[in-house]
Amino acid sequence: MNPLARKYYEIGGESDIQEVLFLCEEKNLEWKQILEIVPDMPRGWFELTRVNPNERIEFVSDLWSYRLPFHPIAQRAFSQFFASLDDIAIVIVKIDFEYVAEMVYSFSDNRSFFRGYPPSVEEDVHLLNHELEVRVPYDYQSFLRLHNGFGKLSEIEILPMKEVLAAREIVKKMISEHGLEWKNHGVDPLSLIPFFEDFGLNSFQCFFTDWYPDNDMGNVFLSGIHNTLSDTSDRSRWNEQLAFPSFLEWLAFYLEGQNVSK
Repeated sequence: MNPLARKYYEIGGESDIQEVLFLCEEKNLEWKQILEIVPDMPRGWFELTRVNPNERIEFVSDLWSYRLPFHPIAQRAFSQFFASLDDIAIVIVKIDFEYVAEMVYSFSDNRSFFRGYPPSVEEDVHLLNHELEVRVPYDYQSFLRLHNGFGKLSEIEILPMKEVLAAREIVKKMISEHGLEWKNHGVDPLSLIPFFEDFGLNSFQCFFTDWYPDNDMGNVFLSGIHNTLSDTSDRSRWNEQLAFPSFLEWLAFYLEGQNVSK
């Protein structure tokens, strides 16, 4: 794990971590012991800690290819992402008296790292669709089966499912208080489903039920600073406007380290 990631996990640092356990360095721990600490940690994550870093990277890369639908733009981004890593580590942390397992994607040049929580279960994905009263895109559902919460550095910006509904209430309140227009008409607050939060800016990347650019629900950026939504009128400027026809295209953009604040 690179020094930047290692520093994040220092006890008493900026992350408010109370305890930390680097499972790749705890070879004497058995699966049953870990399961008592973090019941939702997948057995496969434990098995990863018993192989070397290159094998961990290869295994997780293959898992992404298996779990996620093929998309040429996303596949190129994923290949570059995994080629830039020096390790994928499994860490158990205690924050606010709760233990959580995290998968840490460490970059070889020490410029960054990503963190992901354990995958969702099928029942929870169905429950999310039911509570939202709309089916979220299939590629997004597929990613939830890799990580139910994922982000760069200290923030988990791709929201865990339990936080999506709370974020939707924030979005609904924003629109109700300030109004929002798209293509010269008002936006229904229920048409936006936030899945990514730009922390500190009260801004969100949202699935938009009024926009189906390529046979599936697209996603747009809701700026809490400017109270605007991505302009989708010119396809050649969609990336610039943070408008994407699929979750995987947005994920490729995110993994490439672009600045998604606007």
